[in-house]
Amino acid sequence: MKERITLVLIFGLLTLFTALHVGCGKEGILQNLGLSNGEITDGLRTALDTAARNASGLGSKVDGFLKNELIRLALPKELQPVLKVRDMAKGIPILGSGISAPLSSAIDKFTISLNRAAEASAGKAFPVFKNAITGMSITDGLGILQGGDTAATHYLRTKTTQGLMEAFQPVCKEMIEQVEVTKYYKELAGAYNTAMPLLKQYLRVDWNDFPDQLNADLPSYVTERSIHGMFVLMRGEEQKIRENPLGYASDIIQKVFNSKEAKAKQ
Repeated sequence: MKERITLVLIFGLLTLFTALHVGCGKEGILQNLGLSNGEITDGLRTALDTAARNASGLGSKVDGFLKNELIRLALPKELQPVLKVRDMAKGIPILGSGISAPLSSAIDKFTISLNRAAEASAGKAFPVFKNAITGMSITDGLGILQGGDTAATHYLRTKTTQGLMEAFQPVCKEMIEQVEVTKYYKELAGAYNTAMPLLKQYLRVDWNDFPDQLNADLPSYVTERSIHGMFVLMRGEEQKIRENPLGYASDIIQKVFNSKEAKAKQ
């Protein structure tokens, strides 16, 4: 009896040893575990595709950027002196409000227009992101699958951001014109240019840090911040997929993200 049990154990160990050495490297191991590297890659691409589609929908809603503190567009750094000018004007007795009020109004209108441009761009972002996802080379599918709740989105960002910038900027330029960002930018510049001579009469400060004229690359700024916002939203969507893969209709998402491999975090 003992000899039979020993033989069964030896046979089992030999079978396991053989199984683990069928095929070479990670691909062979994955096949024995239940997933091929191709399936993992397809699952990751499908998950990113789904996350990008959902993120595009979320970002394109009214106030999708404006009311989301994680992705809201503020003034570009080149325009930050406008805020300082407004705040300094408030400190001038009597005349201060007459200088700061137009600046505050122009800042608010311009900031809203920037976020409206990002929201409009997000509505057109999915095809651009889909092309990047389709063309992305995934060299370590298992590592990404087990790399954390937002590992796939992070990998996409590191591999495709420059290409996304180039492909997405024409869309953002179009949206900038559509929501009249340039119009509100001119209003902001006009309010700033009007305020500066008045402030120089009343305040003795170092004006070298304040530009005589405002200058900002709005298409690049909106493009960069729109892409950043999309990735932030995609991270949230990827987390939802990993938390509840069975809640998605895609068979490959269910198979890959509900697998033992997905649950065996690195």
